[in-house]
Amino acid sequence: MNKLKILFIHIGNTIINKDNDKLVVKNNNLIYKNGRKDGYYFNKEYYEIPLWIPRVCYFLPDNEFDKSLYIAKDLNRTVTHITNTNPDIILFSCMSANQQYVRDLVDFISSKTNIDVIVGTYIRLDYYRINNRVRVCNSLEDLAKLLVVDYKYGLDYSLFKNEWTVPRLTMSYGCEGNCTFCANIEHNNIMQVPTKDIKEQYLTFKNLKFELVYIDDKSWGDCNNYSILSSSFFNSKFIVQTNVYNVLNKIYRLNYRNCKIKYIELGIECYDNDILRAMNKIQDIISINKAIYTLYIEDVKIIPNIILGHPLMTIRSYEQTLNWLHSNKDKFHHININPLALYEGTKDYNIYNPKKEDGNQGTFDKSFLTKDQIELSRKYYNEYYKINKEILK
Repeated sequence: MNKLKILFIHIGNTIINKDNDKLVVKNNNLIYKNGRKDGYYFNKEYYEIPLWIPRVCYFLPDNEFDKSLYIAKDLNRTVTHITNTNPDIILFSCMSANQQYVRDLVDFISSKTNIDVIVGTYIRLDYYRINNRVRVCNSLEDLAKLLVVDYKYGLDYSLFKNEWTVPRLTMSYGCEGNCTFCANIEHNNIMQVPTKDIKEQYLTFKNLKFELVYIDDKSWGDCNNYSILSSSFFNSKFIVQTNVYNVLNKIYRLNYRNCKIKYIELGIECYDNDILRAMNKIQDIISINKAIYTLYIEDVKIIPNIILGHPLMTIRSYEQTLNWLHSNKDKFHHININPLALYEGTKDYNIYNPKKEDGNQGTFDKSFLTKDQIELSRKYYNEYYKINKEILK
């Protein structure tokens, strides 16, 4: 029985960063380059392993599918690779940042070859339906149906064997928060992953090299299963992302050392009560400072998540945030800084009616901002970046 040749194509950062602001690229490279000594191992083409690939590999039986991976760094070379390897099916995963490049490749494949294409995406589904050889799906369950296989959840990292990385571990789905910029379709529908499944996920990392594992929960602590990380079964240290409310009200009794929590990404966004209220964040500047102190005395390094480019942000918003970052930089491992990107399904998307290009976190130019607002967000991104340089030097 001949196997079906499946080619996964991932659009690499070499291509995507051409559209991103140079300052954003510089900051990202600073974090990942200097973070290696602390266990932050990232491939320069995708920072983290694209999780959709090991998830799809898991439900494609090896005796039926011959699976291969190509990281696209140049469109012309990618076209040559497609022509030379001539797979039966090519799989893409499309996001706002790579949608035009995926479309360019889909145009070539559909017009110049007889290869079938499947695009996985949650945005602009009709954008890729060029002809009957191009199919679009918005879930892995739908992809399994298209490939006539049974869907099952799991991870197979065989295409990334022996790669140094920071793998992701899921302990729960959903989030109790309801932030206006977040596409949280599972708001208040929190689903805890059984301990058995969490351990099985961890065992799939055997083909990878790593020191840190990133807990992929939207807001760690929404489920009361965090203490299992203290088990000797888990022999790595962890990065988690959570919010101020959870630090102060849910996981404040946690022994972080026993659970091997080394870093916490904390959703600060902006140090301005007016903006926090507008974003529907369940925190204010007083609770932020309490959470920072709580983590500091537990010797947990903090990674504040900061957003710029919200239409309501003012010079005061940026100055207060800048001063706060300066005052607490000794408590941070680094700062995650992101220009606001608006996605379909969020409250802010419905309010500000953005264009398709506005879903890219790597750019300052957004249709929902004035020219002055764009320059203001770029100016303060540079100021926050300077703090990162001080922290990571």
